[in-house]
Amino acid sequence: FMAGRKLPKKVLVFLVPAATFAFVIRWCFVPSPIQGKLGVIIPYDNWSALYAVGLGAIAALVGFVFLIAQVLTKLVVSRIGERVEAGAGKRARQVVLASLAGVVTGVGIYLFPLAFSSGRSAVPIVIKQRKELSMGVLLGTALTKTITFWVGIHGGLVGGLFFPLLFVGLIAGEVSARILGID
Repeated sequence: FMAGRKLPKKVLVFLVPAATFAFVIRWCFVPSPIQGKLGVIIPYDNWSALYAVGLGAIAALVGFVFLIAQVLTKLVVSRIGERVEAGAGKRARQVVLASLAGVVTGVGIYLFPLAFSSGRSAVPIVIKQRKELSMGVLLGTALTKTITFWVGIHGGLVGGLFFPLLFVGLIAGEVSARILGID
């Protein structure tokens, strides 16, 4: 919709008051602290810069894997779609690709139940149960969420990028904390 374009001033004039009003109304019904307890607090020492470099490298790797998964799934799904469309037409391609996306998502969720939905509903679970989740479960869930998201997007299912990427980033943060020994 607005990719690559600046938000017009006309929209900002209405958007800022509307967002502020929505926050105030929500605050009236569900008062909550603006800043809660942080998940990880470590005092600064001379090694903090090294932690930051390590976290940055891991974040770059996770982002790269997320984008590579997009390219690979697009290649596979596009080829399947081209073959189906050549043999049976456009409608058959739409049905087959959406069905394929559903099957891949279903199998992924069966193997790693935390990969369900957009990831939004699993975020609190991972935060609260992070100590009980093994490294294999975390890595498998992140990889499964990445694959099921991109196959779903390229298969014709509708969804946004924000929550799946947020969920994968949350898991990457927990894995990073374990690798770097941050508790």
